[in-house]
Amino acid sequence: METAAENKGDNIAMRPVDADIIDLVSDSVITRDLTGRIVTWNAASQDLYGVASDDAVGRRPDDLFASAYPAPVEEIERALMRTGRWTGEIRRKTKYGATRDMLVSWSLRHDETGAPSAIVEIGRPARSRAEQSDGGEHADLVQAMEVSFWEFDISGAKRILGRLGEDGTADLRARLANDPLLVRDMLRAMPVKSFNRHSVALFGCGKVERLPVDAEQFWSEGNEPAPIDLLVETLVDKSPYSMECTLHRADGTAFCAHLTAARPSNAESLIIGVRDISAQKEAFLQLEANELRYRNLFRYMPIGLAQIDASGLVSMFKALRQQGVEDITAYIDENPAFLTQVLEVLEVEEVNLHILGMFGAKSASQMLGPIARYWKASLPTLRRSIEARYRGEAFFQEETKIARLDGEIIDVLFATARHGAIADKSLVGFIDITGKKKSEAALRRSERRLRQVEAEFAHAARVSMLGELTASIAHEVNQPLAAITTNGEAGLRWLGRPEPDLPEVEELIKRIVSDARRAASVIARVRSMALRRAPEHERLSLDDVIRESLLFLGHEFQSQRVTVVHHPASDLDARVVADRTQLQQVVVNLAVNAGQALAQSSAGERKIVFRTICDGALVRCTVEDSGPGIAAEHAGRLFQSFFTTKEDGMGMGLPICRSIVEAHGGTIHVDGESMLGGARFTFALPAAD
Repeated sequence: METAAENKGDNIAMRPVDADIIDLVSDSVITRDLTGRIVTWNAASQDLYGVASDDAVGRRPDDLFASAYPAPVEEIERALMRTGRWTGEIRRKTKYGATRDMLVSWSLRHDETGAPSAIVEIGRPARSRAEQSDGGEHADLVQAMEVSFWEFDISGAKRILGRLGEDGTADLRARLANDPLLVRDMLRAMPVKSFNRHSVALFGCGKVERLPVDAEQFWSEGNEPAPIDLLVETLVDKSPYSMECTLHRADGTAFCAHLTAARPSNAESLIIGVRDISAQKEAFLQLEANELRYRNLFRYMPIGLAQIDASGLVSMFKALRQQGVEDITAYIDENPAFLTQVLEVLEVEEVNLHILGMFGAKSASQMLGPIARYWKASLPTLRRSIEARYRGEAFFQEETKIARLDGEIIDVLFATARHGAIADKSLVGFIDITGKKKSEAALRRSERRLRQVEAEFAHAARVSMLGELTASIAHEVNQPLAAITTNGEAGLRWLGRPEPDLPEVEELIKRIVSDARRAASVIARVRSMALRRAPEHERLSLDDVIRESLLFLGHEFQSQRVTVVHHPASDLDARVVADRTQLQQVVVNLAVNAGQALAQSSAGERKIVFRTICDGALVRCTVEDSGPGIAAEHAGRLFQSFFTTKEDGMGMGLPICRSIVEAHGGTIHVDGESMLGGARFTFALPAAD
């Protein structure tokens, strides 16, 4: 029984060597013993090296001709003894001085005990393997192509087929399928005759000596089913054959290959072309994966998606460009029928699941076809989308209205994307924002109602405040009225004299008019604060508003023995754009709160200080008092509605102040850093341009 090592070495030269037979072989066959002396030397060797068999037998090859090896010969022989085979390229000088590059294969022979007994060398000129044997321009073409080409000698395989026919084998394909060893025998019987340079890179990893020497090495073990069809189709049916299969390189790595095989007419050869398609297969698998991901995204995304066939629109665009149209907007203005044509040529060809419910469709087929029925309600958006596409923009988005299949109009966010202006396909998306629009409308109504309620509260607070300030208002009005009465009585006395003092009467009448105007001004301010009217913003001086507001409180503070000091801004042009009445309400509320705080204080000095500062883009006003200040637990809640520290308070004064200030684009806050020891309120408003 042969060992595994014997099997490996027996692929080429394990059987007895018959000198008459090896003389018929076209390759050089040399057998030498383990000492290196030649035992057999066939006719092909004599032709290649110019040495007769009688002169060669008994001598060492290196004694006959100088040899150059790809590695130290000792290393090569050690590898041969270890593996049983070595293949490589050797440069030898013949008897006549010519240099030949030989592609040789060394195989170990073993005796009956399994011990190495001889080395068999089979060689041929490397040129005949590296290039096609027919030479000329076709050989150059084959060498240059990035496809691996192989030529196999099929004479041995044909002899095996002949014996199978003699044995009565009718179904060759079934016989080979049931006998893998027979497949390997046929492949061994097909030695490599030639190959091109690309084969060295693809199969030999760049080294000629690592290439297969026959068809058996071409196909990896366990891959017998793959070459069965090839053998039957090419050797029996003599038909060209093509297949995709897995092949292996010299380093054992596998790759996907596209293999084609054909027999030249009247030739004992089989030509096989191999192309590495691993990258293409990987790219195809990646493409399939990407396509699957896209399909899943398209189908199941919770957004209405549709694919549009835009080939008709692309044709229309090409025609316009040929006419020299560059400004598509001007063209549509002059040719409004263009949009009607667009509605007919753009067609829905695919939709996802989500869009069916959005448009009220039961199946996708209901939505396919021209887009006209969807866009009649919003042609301006469609027009802007078409114009963007003509300009080459890859993306367009806009909120618009779209028609469902039942005619209902819904609000949507519409978006479309394409690859350039000439893409035949477009992907469009719809997000139903009808609910969002309704919510926004409801929010706007709520905001309007809130502002209305705030205005009503502010008005009620002003009226309430005026009621509290009745004594101050009466005092303000009584002063000019008393002066009018006094001056009127004095004037009557002057007129009742025998000789009336007319200049003095004239002066008294002027005083009466001035006092009447002062009383009317007080009434006008009271009436202005009491009226319910829309805010009227105007450019005004914040210090003037403070002075006017403090007039209401003069008598009140005088009766409470409160000193009020006003420090106006040094910049006389520190003005704001605001509603005068609302700002007066803020100032009066802050002053009244400060006065009420002082009423609860036991401090000897009762003082309120207003200070206005122009700070670049802002005009700030601080109101501080000498009262007890603000408790820490109350500081964060003072501007909350209905929060109050007073027994009879409504808790609306400060929230109304904040609402008014913020409505004017300003801010208001409170802290305990008053220089007078009490509370300090600060509000800031944007300075007028």
